[in-house]
Amino acid sequence: MRELPRPGVYLTFEQFLANTPAPDLQASTDTVTFSFGPPQARLRWLGVPRLRVKIVNEKNQHQPAKQVWGFSDGRQLFVQHQKNFFPLHRHHNFFTFVGEAPPDVAYRQARAQSSMQGQLKAGLLGAALAHTPGVDHSAEPMGYAVDMRTGEAGQFPNPLLPAPACTDTAYIYMYRYADISTAPVAFSLDNQPMGALRPQQYLEIPWPQPDQMLRLCLELPEFPCQLVIPNPGGLNYLRITANAGAGKRPSWEWVSVEQGEADLDAIDRERNADAR
Repeated sequence: MRELPRPGVYLTFEQFLANTPAPDLQASTDTVTFSFGPPQARLRWLGVPRLRVKIVNEKNQHQPAKQVWGFSDGRQLFVQHQKNFFPLHRHHNFFTFVGEAPPDVAYRQARAQSSMQGQLKAGLLGAALAHTPGVDHSAEPMGYAVDMRTGEAGQFPNPLLPAPACTDTAYIYMYRYADISTAPVAFSLDNQPMGALRPQQYLEIPWPQPDQMLRLCLELPEFPCQLVIPNPGGLNYLRITANAGAGKRPSWEWVSVEQGEADLDAIDRERNADAR
């Protein structure tokens, strides 16, 4: 898919590829903060909003979301994975997303074995005495790639294949344009404070690990953090709006290369005009 996504619901992967949403369905969304799963997962999802999605027909009647492949709000694409929806991001000629890791089978097996050993030591009557080994990695953030032949999601990068040579660098241009607020917005990368973004300003963020997810956090209410695998095959443009006017919430949006370049050109023109 190269054209802008049409808003609507994709029942199948084929509808997604053709950019032809189901004509009688729409997605209604809101967000809640990640706060579930094992402690390790809760820590790594901290600050990243979880999407709650309701699928409705033309009569505003709820439809089962489990039958949906994904949806678009007209700007961002989302895919359903393990009963939750996650934003898609282009990566070369396919799409990636950061979703939840599957249940940690090794941890559960070790815990069951440890519990059995503890019961044997306690004579099958007392409490288990053995300490449960390891850490439960279930539901932690994990990178996935969409197979563009089948629509199925697989772990990214694939742990069964040789690691590719990291010769690419992904570039993110984060900017604020047409923003009413004049206050700087502080941001961090992988939990390290990196400074602040001011109105009519853009910053270039190189990411030399294109196969690894990036944690980007902004000091904005409601949408403070996100996890993304940037595209090394093209430039990534993230538009920040701290205040878009009365009744509008702060927002950030991954925009097309064409839109990002046009906005940055406009910022440069205004800077040059102010400098005269």
